[in-house]
Amino acid sequence: MDINFIRDLAGVMQEYNLNRLDYSCGDTKLELEIYGEKNSKKRSDILDNQNTIANKYDNGSDEENRRNYIVDNIDKQSINQENPTSKDQDDSSFEAIQSNMIGTFYSKPSPDDDAFVQPGKVVAKDEVVCIIESMKLMNEIRAPFKCEIVEVLVDDGQIIEFGQDLFKVKNLEAK
Repeated sequence: MDINFIRDLAGVMQEYNLNRLDYSCGDTKLELEIYGEKNSKKRSDILDNQNTIANKYDNGSDEENRRNYIVDNIDKQSINQENPTSKDQDDSSFEAIQSNMIGTFYSKPSPDDDAFVQPGKVVAKDEVVCIIESMKLMNEIRAPFKCEIVEVLVDDGQIIEFGQDLFKVKNLEAK
């Protein structure tokens, strides 16, 4: 990996106001992170598919094509979320239900059933909000407090990480 390519990646981070970028190609892995920033982005928010980038790199593309490919595949929606509309500006009143494990997110108990929750639903403390499959075990994630689901932040079947936000919620127990 050449230093100019790393500089190009850093330039992409700066241009799109990203605080973290993970890049992998074969056995080579590179993590770039700007410390001291408040709004770090998750890997899943930055690139659509690292394997596609690795394949593009392995096919012998030149530096310019690789850099342009990365820029083209930055998740524009997550970048737009950095500039919220006026109705979304007071996110301090919301909390998140996070994953306590790595696994696959499922919003419903079985493919034919309805989702456990959807935006607008009020859930009681300890009510099941989703299932995470990890090591062939189905683990129920429960609401830590009575809350209203504001937004589901992940898709059905998506691989999730420990500590990843799953739901944006309004805490109804907070005084």
